[in-house]
Amino acid sequence: MSSSSASSDEAVIARVVAHMNNDHLDAIHDYAQYFARLSAPLASTATLSTLSLNKLTLTITSAHGAQSTVNIPLDPPMSSFLESRERLVAMAIEATEGLGRSRYKVQRWVPPGFGGSIVCAAVAFGYWSFWNGDVQFAEGGFVRETLFRGEILGQVAELLRKWSYPLFWLIVAIHSLEVVWIHKTRLGKHGIKTGSALWWKWALQTFAEGVGSVKRFDWEVKRLKREEEEKGGKKH
Repeated sequence: MSSSSASSDEAVIARVVAHMNNDHLDAIHDYAQYFARLSAPLASTATLSTLSLNKLTLTITSAHGAQSTVNIPLDPPMSSFLESRERLVAMAIEATEGLGRSRYKVQRWVPPGFGGSIVCAAVAFGYWSFWNGDVQFAEGGFVRETLFRGEILGQVAELLRKWSYPLFWLIVAIHSLEVVWIHKTRLGKHGIKTGSALWWKWALQTFAEGVGSVKRFDWEVKRLKREEEEKGGKKH
């Protein structure tokens, strides 16, 4: 290998290492957890130290601050460092999906449209009505006088008044389960960290809106898939 070729390879390695550590640290953590079989806490300390045509070298930091290196073989080896981007992208996708997550990462919250806003308002009205059921469903109450006029509807209102608190907590329970549902089946799977601002937006929207928020999340994932198909390549 000529000195100029070696110098060129070193420059490529330096760029790849800097790019991965600065912009794709989550992918490095996935490499460590999936390919090196490290625990999630230990894998989260990984950084890319260097790479060769046949392996990646990661630096791991223990809970006590001790550092060690882990090598991840490249099979088959690369024939040139020009293949590094394609190989690292393919490895990131394999690791992500192997860890039970999707390659499509949702990075934004999509607000409800007109219909979703109406549902949110109706749910909020329901919370308020049932929480104040002793007043709102009694004679003279706003809800009863507005929505339950007449003898038959008045009987319904009286029944709702008696069961207002159980019905309130039933609504809370149903919407809480919907939050658990979107969290367990979608948010983490599509790269949204629990407790992050984006996680709270989707969780609170689901609590307020219910299934409509979950469907809108699915539409966002479908949008990401369409974008990838239009680009004609795999997304990193």
